[in-house]
Amino acid sequence: MSKEGFDMLNWLWWVFVGVATAPIWGTFLWHAYEFRVRPLFVPGEEIDQLVATMLERDDPEEAAFIEEQAAWYRNDTFEQGKWRRVRQSLRNLS
Repeated sequence: MSKEGFDMLNWLWWVFVGVATAPIWGTFLWHAYEFRVRPLFVPGEEIDQLVATMLERDDPEEAAFIEEQAAWYRNDTFEQGKWRRVRQSLRNLS
């Protein structure tokens, strides 16, 4: 086999591997964006308002955790990340 044929076969192999694994790394990147990056764009005022609402309850951090867990059960990654930010703000207050 010529060197050019080997290079073409190697190139085709890596294209196949990239296409075959695209659903895996694509899903990983989408969830990383939905859980970590997108909640950062929620205005601080909205997070502060949610923190104030949670502070009215008996155990505010547990109430925020319950909301985060409810978002997890609904498969709402963005809401889960938003409530994670609320919990972090509550921890910073205490």
